[in-house]
Amino acid sequence: MDCPKNIFDTSKRGIYLVIDPQLDRETIINKLNIALNHNILAVQIWDNGIDECDFIAEVLSLCKQYNTPLFINNRWEIMDELDFDGVHFDDIPLEWETIKYRLKHKLLGITCTNDLHTIEWAVAQKFDYISFCSMFDSKHSKSCDIVNFETIHKARQISDMPIVLAGGITLDNIDSLSSLDYQGIAVISALSGEAVLQQQINDMYKKLNNG
Repeated sequence: MDCPKNIFDTSKRGIYLVIDPQLDRETIINKLNIALNHNILAVQIWDNGIDECDFIAEVLSLCKQYNTPLFINNRWEIMDELDFDGVHFDDIPLEWETIKYRLKHKLLGITCTNDLHTIEWAVAQKFDYISFCSMFDSKHSKSCDIVNFETIHKARQISDMPIVLAGGITLDNIDSLSSLDYQGIAVISALSGEAVLQQQINDMYKKLNNG
């Protein structure tokens, strides 16, 4: 897919949409089609049983229609079969030195917690963004520690790399993130719970940009 290397417009904040491949496929596609019409920064297919390449191909085709980058979570090897835009890693890959040359043309992101080493590593490896999980308690991020705001402040001192915040972020608590310098929020519950409707996305987008 022909997407710019820098997918983040730093003049405004956006929504990074994560979809769960274990949910009903028709439901996912229908909701994704609605979501992509409204201020979606990027889409990621969560590593929760990514085994059906035909499903990924369907999501990829839809993202192409909207020129929205598609990331695969962890499963970088699928790129031999499908030309998605990037890979998001949950941790520093043990095989990084072996695979990094194969990924040099892909967009790359990684999840950080409170470990500054991961941030520094991502900067050294020229990743395109970093993500912090979890900002709040969330049923989708039980394995993540709650991120200290000071860690994100330190990350910004280390690098001007785009930052995505994840984990339990809702319309009710997003204002508490106002002191942080970030470019997007990752949303998963919107697709795995209530329908992603135009009004829901627009409301979140307005909140992100103080509208």
